[in-house]
Amino acid sequence: MENRIKKEDVNNEFINGWKKSYDPRYDENVYFNNLIPFKNLTTDNIQKLFEWKNETIPIAEKKQKSLNKLKENLPEIQARFENSGSSITELNNIYSLQFFKSGYIWNLCFLHILKYDNCPIADKYVYCAYNYICNGKNQMPSSDWETYIKYRDFFNEIASETNRKSVKERKEIDEALWAFGKHLQPKKNACRPTQELIHNAFKHGTNL
Repeated sequence: MENRIKKEDVNNEFINGWKKSYDPRYDENVYFNNLIPFKNLTTDNIQKLFEWKNETIPIAEKKQKSLNKLKENLPEIQARFENSGSSITELNNIYSLQFFKSGYIWNLCFLHILKYDNCPIADKYVYCAYNYICNGKNQMPSSDWETYIKYRDFFNEIASETNRKSVKERKEIDEALWAFGKHLQPKKNACRPTQELIHNAFKHGTNL
């Protein structure tokens, strides 16, 4: 019988255990204080949220230029998407704005900022966790829109099954998956279980 962590193992025990290993490199209050309803967002909120995502200040010049362009267009974006829903087509319309031409994760970050109650944060560690848990693959999935939608569905199912609705509660899922994915230690796009990961998984009541 296959002995590894699967989707049904990602429960409250898993989340509460693994979130303790989350290692933020930037003040998390910046995230919570600036993630506000779309229609109320200011350019200052946007700047601070991307600084949080970047983990360091200042943001690289090229990225900051793209961010400045986004901020200049914020009123237009708010007017255009004021009544948009959360269908895949509507979400893709936001993602397709592509203010960051080579910034897959940053474009998804903007989608998260606008639709934080439906679209989780994306990064290499949560993707690694998702691909291992759902597909049993020890490699990074493709960085494309289809992968993000699959990850979003996976994340939202966990949120529903564990009754996590608030921003803070949903963030705890992200933190747990981030920590789990990081402990898989991607190397040359591989996600390899380590002895530390195995120890922590069993300690948290799950198996690899």
